[in-house]
Amino acid sequence: MGQDNAIWKVYETSPHDLCDVCQCLEGFSPKSPQQWKVLDWRQGCVQPKPLSYKESYMDQFVNYLGLEVQDTTHTWMDENIGLEECRNA
Repeated sequence: MGQDNAIWKVYETSPHDLCDVCQCLEGFSPKSPQQWKVLDWRQGCVQPKPLSYKESYMDQFVNYLGLEVQDTTHTWMDENIGLEECRNA
């Protein structure tokens, strides 16, 4: 097989520092538990059930200390395009 036909597969990812070890926030779970078992966190976390205004009294803000937020230094926002155009960009 030549280089033109090469296919790369992710077998394992590793954290750059202790803050990069992923876990879902309280009330969320991994979107793909199988991928999380092999340290592939790219699909992120999902909320098991959508919020309901009727049950909103049960929801509350939780204070987390020591979280590292994403580096948005090189990100940009374009409010003039839609979701599909954003995906294509």
